[in-house]
Amino acid sequence: MRIFDTSRRRLRRTALPPRLVGLVTFSFALLGLGVVTYAASLPSLIQVAQRTEERGFADAFVEGLFGSGALVGGASQSAGSDGGAQAGEAAADGSTSSEDGHAGGLTLGGVAFEQVISGVVGGGASGASSAPSASGSTGAGAGSNAPGGSHGNASGTTTPAPEPAPPVEVPTEPAVTEEQERQFYNALSASAGRINGYVGEINGITAAFNNDCMADANTRGARATQAASLRDRLVNEYIHVRDEILVANDSRYKAAQGDLIGMYRLLATYAGVVHSSWQYAGNPDTVNTGIDAIRRAQGAELAEFQQVYGRFSL
Repeated sequence: MRIFDTSRRRLRRTALPPRLVGLVTFSFALLGLGVVTYAASLPSLIQVAQRTEERGFADAFVEGLFGSGALVGGASQSAGSDGGAQAGEAAADGSTSSEDGHAGGLTLGGVAFEQVISGVVGGGASGASSAPSASGSTGAGAGSNAPGGSHGNASGTTTPAPEPAPPVEVPTEPAVTEEQERQFYNALSASAGRINGYVGEINGITAAFNNDCMADANTRGARATQAASLRDRLVNEYIHVRDEILVANDSRYKAAQGDLIGMYRLLATYAGVVHSSWQYAGNPDTVNTGIDAIRRAQGAELAEFQQVYGRFSL
């Protein structure tokens, strides 16, 4: 009897308190919920990991910024019309006027691009888009009346034409001052002055692919890093012109800003293509895949860049 009583006292001493039992049960419930959640998200995590491994985080960022076709020569958005007609009198030496703060007629010129791999057809598309043909106006249908007239129906009665909709009032911005125009010009001209230097670097990464696409792994890695660095700097310049130079809609430099944004977007996209192409280098069975990607980008992004570059004016 004493042995039985002693065993019962030991069991009571070693039993877990009810609060601790509840805490353990709650912990196991959280563990089970975490396992279920992880299992449900595992397929998407695998897809993200595969995409990052194959293309790189920076390339995915460029694609997200410029669109899904940014690194494969996708369609490019139009960058705006020529704003040079509103820039004022052109200075012969391109110097800035001390009176109005801008030199009307600042243009860019002399750009030429390195072609990819001798023996491979380069992107020679001129990019000149044919103007849409003027279509003749179609005649009115049989039995139609002039605008504003009455229209007959099957019963012989006439129905009055509907009243025109009232005009929509569009809020107007304050007039742009000459001081603001001077600030717009100075900011845009500083960024435009860096374009030719970036074009030289674009030629450099293209020549590097030409010369070292079958070089040793260390050389190829250094060249790929060079292309990635240029791409990132071009993306930063693109964001700077687009988001930090706040040109008013009524400014004479608004069209020039659109052209400058377009040029940096196109150069950044091309640099991203060159960087992505290094993953195919070093292997004679795959190197042509990278060459073809660069060649397509030369016929698309660089061809469009030359169009915008040729018409750019401040």
